[in-house]
Amino acid sequence: LYAFDQTLVYHELNYDGSGAVNADLLHDNHQTNYGIFASGEYKATDALTLRGGLRFSSDKKTDKISGTPVATSVTLPAKTSVKGDNVSGDLSATYALSPTANLYARIATGYLGPAIQDRVNFVFDKAVPTVAKEQTTVSGEIGYKAVYFDRKLSLNVDIYDFETSDLQLTAVGGTNNSAHLINADKAVGYGVEFDLTAKPIANLVVTAGGSWNHTEIQDPTLGVGPCGSGVCTVTDPVVGGLAKIDGNPLPQAPEYVANFTARY
Repeated sequence: LYAFDQTLVYHELNYDGSGAVNADLLHDNHQTNYGIFASGEYKATDALTLRGGLRFSSDKKTDKISGTPVATSVTLPAKTSVKGDNVSGDLSATYALSPTANLYARIATGYLGPAIQDRVNFVFDKAVPTVAKEQTTVSGEIGYKAVYFDRKLSLNVDIYDFETSDLQLTAVGGTNNSAHLINADKAVGYGVEFDLTAKPIANLVVTAGGSWNHTEIQDPTLGVGPCGSGVCTVTDPVVGGLAKIDGNPLPQAPEYVANFTARY
């Protein structure tokens, strides 16, 4: 069982060019979360092990803002509330090919609770707190893990696939280059990854890893404001002043990743 309750109260001050306070906002935030989780493992045969888990999650957030904002277009006090519930779980199987090599497979669902963006001093297009509803994910993977040469070499290889519905994104741009929350219809991703650890001689450990990852936002109707400075180059098609991000990769999700280390 898991339970969390938080009250966060703070002042957000804004200063003019001379250093005087010209805005004072009071934030009164309350958040509650709880979860119920159970998991189990079953040894079906000497070689096959099955595992499964199930979780219920509940989230509720309330955001109250009062005081004096910078922009006259902001109406305060303002109260924003979001809540979400979800049942998620996972099921996996591990098969021992030998005492030093395993095959495994896993399918799982995931959940991220709803969120509130309450930076009303930095006005975007609506001049009010923005929200994003909860997102859910279904993922699957299969892989191979093994050790060789009296455990002097280990190798892990994995192939994965996922689909996230109602993906939460922070859109940054528009006239004020500010941020607000949005939901994309969905995002998909798949790829392959590996990591290798070797101990070729005494006291030397070498590691190497790499992956290829394809990710894509899929929402033909979703658009975000381009940069407010006007000096950036927008490569997405702009319709009605908004850049269409359908087909873009996920932010901060490189297509190729590689690493190498050596420790003596």
